[in-house]
Amino acid sequence: MFRYKISHFCIALVLFGCQSSTQENKKDSTEAAPVKTEAPAETREAVAETENSLITESHRKKTILFGKYVEVSVADFHPVVSETVIHMNLLMSNGKVVAIGPLTFAYPAFPASGKQKIFIGQPVAKVFAVEEGFGFIELPETDYYKYQCNAETGNTFTHHQKAREILNEKKLAIKLPVLEIFSETRNNEMTVVSKATLLYPKK
Repeated sequence: MFRYKISHFCIALVLFGCQSSTQENKKDSTEAAPVKTEAPAETREAVAETENSLITESHRKKTILFGKYVEVSVADFHPVVSETVIHMNLLMSNGKVVAIGPLTFAYPAFPASGKQKIFIGQPVAKVFAVEEGFGFIELPETDYYKYQCNAETGNTFTHHQKAREILNEKKLAIKLPVLEIFSETRNNEMTVVSKATLLYPKK
């Protein structure tokens, strides 16, 4: 197990609330207490925008990511991520730990089209014993620039390029690593839409 701390960058977390189950006439005395979660991140007004793109500034509190560094290319992105997440979930189950937020990627270098190193992580409430190759990243409380788009894992490169152009045009300096947070919603036709939140730490 390793513990890796990254200074001055952030992550946006969409935290899931948990509540204990109840019955109408009785309650199990061994029932677990509800899990406490942090308040949603504060999103501020837009700092840069074009006709079809919008970048806002937001503040995020400190959190812990559990996961693993991998090297991936576009061709093998999905199988590598899938295999890693399945292994992560098994280790979390064995450690009696649950994810408190959505799947998150951390890029030590700005996302590119070729092979690159990323940290595949899940937000957790505490550090726990894991096998070699897996570890933790502590994300400090900080401000960042946020760019949201409709994209699945592995298909965000063009959106990063667009966000970078806007940031450069507006002279908004950023730091590394870059973060990606993924979620799914349904549109009016009840079709599942994959969404990615791209996060750039303010310099």
